[in-house]
Amino acid sequence: MYDHRHSPDHIIDYHFADCLNVASSFDGQVDYFVNERASDQEEQFIDELFEELDTLIGLTFTKVNTWDTSDINIFPRTSEEMGRMGYDPNLQGQAIFHPHLTYNNNEFPIGVLWRSNEDEILELEAHVIVHEIGHALGLTEPGGDGRNPNYDSNHTIMSYNFDGTYDGFTDLDIMALQQLWGV
Repeated sequence: MYDHRHSPDHIIDYHFADCLNVASSFDGQVDYFVNERASDQEEQFIDELFEELDTLIGLTFTKVNTWDTSDINIFPRTSEEMGRMGYDPNLQGQAIFHPHLTYNNNEFPIGVLWRSNEDEILELEAHVIVHEIGHALGLTEPGGDGRNPNYDSNHTIMSYNFDGTYDGFTDLDIMALQQLWGV
């Protein structure tokens, strides 16, 4: 539900959007890769999310079969792996913007990590995946504060104030993405 007291400008991060522009060679074509450790259900969820976004914003998304040719790499991780990577093991997800981030000696510009449930996709896991992909597309927490009391997940997927029910990108999120990328 869109509340006119909230502005798409409050959830846009132009630096994130610039990273995606650079990663995609400024052509509006975004290649994404889902790591093979994602469950079939997680991978299908992500594919359907990008298919939906294809119809809503002015970017075209294509799934590729190798991470080293993609603009966005999407990797499920366990709590232990998050800890080994230097993140709090309780962290639910992370978007990484490194123009020279390497994996197996190959560079990739944007990484999306989430703590995977592995067996089935849960409401919180779905919320986290979409939230982190939101970062990859140029969105940020409302007013730069994920716990901003003026927002919850009914206003924007970018809020940490999750009501327990996954509803996907909200009207406000779509407005912000359209402001960034067109229709």
